[in-house]
Amino acid sequence: MGDGGSKFVSAATRRVKDTRRGISSLKIEILRLGLDDLCADSALPLDDPHGLCRVKPEKLAAFRENPFRQAENEPVQLVGSVDGCAAGTLMFLPGEVVVGGKACSIAWCCGLYVVPEHRKSLLGVRLIKEAGRCYPVLGGSRVAEAALPIFKGLGWLDIPLTRYVLPCRSRPVLEHLLGPGKRVAVLSPWLDGALMLHRGLLKGRQAISRAKLDCRPADAMPETLDPALAELNGPFGCHRSSRWLSWILQHSFDADARDKKQLYLVHDRRDRVVAYFITRVKFHAETSHHGMKNVLAGSVLDWGILDASAVREPLLWLMATNTLAAEGVDLVEICAASPGAAVPWGFRKFGRHEMVLLSGADGPAICKDPSPAWQLRQIDGDSGLS
Repeated sequence: MGDGGSKFVSAATRRVKDTRRGISSLKIEILRLGLDDLCADSALPLDDPHGLCRVKPEKLAAFRENPFRQAENEPVQLVGSVDGCAAGTLMFLPGEVVVGGKACSIAWCCGLYVVPEHRKSLLGVRLIKEAGRCYPVLGGSRVAEAALPIFKGLGWLDIPLTRYVLPCRSRPVLEHLLGPGKRVAVLSPWLDGALMLHRGLLKGRQAISRAKLDCRPADAMPETLDPALAELNGPFGCHRSSRWLSWILQHSFDADARDKKQLYLVHDRRDRVVAYFITRVKFHAETSHHGMKNVLAGSVLDWGILDASAVREPLLWLMATNTLAAEGVDLVEICAASPGAAVPWGFRKFGRHEMVLLSGADGPAICKDPSPAWQLRQIDGDSGLS
């Protein structure tokens, strides 16, 4: 891929019968692409009418500067072609996880997509199976509800995070339920007043609870905290370091002026950093859950407690919620491993953030029971970038 030879490596060429669609045979080929193959000036050996083989500059920059980027010839994208036309894609984002207390490389799968007219050809299944031949350990974040049974059927471990949502503005919900119009214009000010009162109560509760703490925005995670960050992983979790977190903060797969990520460091009276959290403000033309339109969502992407005697998780979430509410978001979401997490008052369960893991024959043994408390957050995988 970077050696001047053929840029595209055919992993498999198969003919499959699909009598349900009246098609006698399809020539399905899975192609492995390296990072250099995704540049706009790269020549493609297949038709790409849907633009599946082209990646935005922002996304390319994130992949190139990934601190866990592998060798140049490592595949970063699989493309499934049907009769010479690109019809499906799956990308790999290198990372690191801790399994049984030992660090190991992982390739996070992102952007799994098959064009509608070829979804009955099982091309998505073929892409997932081929991914297992490329890397010993694979992961996936924000797995779609329709795709989750496929991953589980292929032996992937499902680790769901419960999503909790706090509404801050009533318009998106009202327009979703009632449609835009006069009724929304009449009801919205009344409901927004109640929501504003609730936010005032949350601020008051935080002021009482955090009397000995100071929450400050920061441009980057200090390298001096790396030893403490490493201890957050536990026996099963994802890598945390100043370098990795800074990379997440500095990059995004999309370029929207309304989107923003921010790191906050929590200091005690002696000015020691005792905790941190990362928030994100992101505009959604349409949410993946319940299809609400034009939503400015605030997310608590990541958090860590470096001194458990100084701060507890509910207070950390409360601080993050208030900073996001001050940004004028329509809602705040927190994704936690526990379905009974002590989230701030007013949050309600709102679906799940699905994560999956797979270890191949050459990978470490991954416990099939997620109860050992995998230390996973919404930021892990590609979710902190997309």
